[in-house]
Amino acid sequence: MFDFILRWFGKGKPQEDASSQGEDTSFLGSNSLFANEEGDEATSTSIEEAERADAAELCGQADNTLRTQIAELTARLARTKKALEKAEEENEELEDKLKREKREAEKREAEKAKEAEEQVSALEKQLSSLKETLDEKTDQANCRGEALTFVREVLTAQVTSERSELEQKVEEIVSFIHSDECRAYITLTDEGERDLSMWQSECAKSWIQGKVKVAFVGEFSAGKTSIVNRLLQEGDPHAIQLPVSSKATTAIPTYISGRKGGGKATYRFYTPDSILKEISEDAFRRVNKEVLEEVGGVSSMIKYFVMAYANKGLERLSILDTPGFSSLDKEDEQRTDEQRTMEVINECDALFWVVDVNNGQLNSRSIRVIRQYLHKPLYIIINKVDTKSQSEVKQAEQAIRATCSKEKLQVKGFIYMGMKTPLDELHQVFSTLGSSSSLGLLDGISQRIQELINEQKVIKKEYDDKRRLYNQELSLLEEAFNEILDTVATRAVEAAAIPHFEKHLWSEDRYEMKRTEYWKLTSRLNYLSEEAPYTLKDNVEGIKEAISNIRSAEKEAKKCRSKLADLVGLKKRFSQLRKQIGQLSQLHR
Repeated sequence: MFDFILRWFGKGKPQEDASSQGEDTSFLGSNSLFANEEGDEATSTSIEEAERADAAELCGQADNTLRTQIAELTARLARTKKALEKAEEENEELEDKLKREKREAEKREAEKAKEAEEQVSALEKQLSSLKETLDEKTDQANCRGEALTFVREVLTAQVTSERSELEQKVEEIVSFIHSDECRAYITLTDEGERDLSMWQSECAKSWIQGKVKVAFVGEFSAGKTSIVNRLLQEGDPHAIQLPVSSKATTAIPTYISGRKGGGKATYRFYTPDSILKEISEDAFRRVNKEVLEEVGGVSSMIKYFVMAYANKGLERLSILDTPGFSSLDKEDEQRTDEQRTMEVINECDALFWVVDVNNGQLNSRSIRVIRQYLHKPLYIIINKVDTKSQSEVKQAEQAIRATCSKEKLQVKGFIYMGMKTPLDELHQVFSTLGSSSSLGLLDGISQRIQELINEQKVIKKEYDDKRRLYNQELSLLEEAFNEILDTVATRAVEAAAIPHFEKHLWSEDRYEMKRTEYWKLTSRLNYLSEEAPYTLKDNVEGIKEAISNIRSAEKEAKKCRSKLADLVGLKKRFSQLRKQIGQLSQLHR
């Protein structure tokens, strides 16, 4: 570039002499830009050296001008450099400011984004909460609607008339047993009264009469209903299944029983007043704890449900599925569940307590219920064993056994149960159970009446024999009395005949007797005055005693005949009622 400038300035300029050129050269100095270029280009080709020589000449001509321009350029360059430095400083400041503003902007954006995210999250949470509340309100509304529908159906349920006559006869025979007429001869013990009450409850129920009754009890969600469904399905692959969802957990004791003939299943409920009413399947399946809790007091209208349908597996078996017990329930809910379950549970022949192996232990509530209420043979089913290893199952059993031993609970046996475990062990236990629904109690009462009849017959015979004996004694005493009277009369006649009237010529006429006749008269008079009265007195006393004994025997015999007549009447009435109950029970079984 400097070459170009030198050439430009050199054109049209007068060449100066060599001395001036030398001066220019010395003026520029060895450190000047042009001197450096000339020194550098001196090492180049010869052409460049010539050009540089020309340039040196031209430089002399433009020296003043160039100096002025160089000074201006230097000053301008200095100003430009200073301005550039200032610009660079300003640029750096601007860049720093830009960076700060950018960081602040990014921070603000991040804060805004975070705030927006928080707002969105809060809105999402609020929306989720509102949705949950809406779902909860919807569920509550649906539950309340189902509860109201259920209550309406319960209140309008029709009484099932098929059992009324049988129930009347059962009540009649129980009243008969409690009547003064019967109590005069038969008084039941406390145990007998409990058995009679149980029999009365059982006899009026076709779904349990004459069948082995088993109850499945335990805590909530232990798997009771699933086991019941397996038993039902075993007798009929297409059997009606009880609901097993968490909401449909058994809320009221439910009997599942077989019945004769086909047709649709019947669903009924038994009231606390011992009235059987029929409801629809839909209403039956609508019942759960939530529905019962929604309408307080409705559960008090239902003692238990009865579901009956044709199932071969239920020909001699009746199953009771019960509400569970949970230590997490509220105290009032606990008492309600206990009462609802325990009012019917002791009708059964055996109880199967279902324990979830995942819990691995009986809780304190279960133990309290067992000790306080359950008085029937107890079996413990360790359920869901397919979810644990064999060692864990054994460990759970040992823990339960230790607890039972510590709490002095008698357990008849332990049964393992899983989803695919065969039901053979359960059926084996069922086969050992005898139905307590027979009329054994009435057989005992009837037998006792017959025993009393036989006793009265024996007593009557004893009194009849005594009366005959006393009559014989009286006859003998009367015969002896008559003989004594005859003897007295004979002796009196003889005594009267001994003195004989004699007429004398020289003396007054008089009765006379010989000495021997005197002795004879004395003997007769002694007999009549001493021996005969005592003999007659003893005889009369014997007769009086015999008559008293006869009267006493007759009185006791009369009482015995009255008791015997009463007992025969009791037996006749009792037998009639038993026969009627048996016929009605067979008709509806």
